[in-house]
Amino acid sequence: MLQLECSAQALPDSLQGHRYWSFLQQLPHFIGYAEDQHMYMKYTKEPYYYETNITDEH
Repeated sequence: MLQLECSAQALPDSLQGHRYWSFLQQLPHFIGYAEDQHMYMKYTKEPYYYETNITDEH
């Protein structure tokens, strides 16, 4: 599992279909947070799970 606290500018690049997704989708489990955990992205490869509260406005 990779858990990452990053900037509000970097985390949206981790979303499905974005800049870092090709790397992150290879991990078994990933959780990314920004803005004191107000922004998040959670991903599990098997069984597939993907959740985020990040919108295009961020």
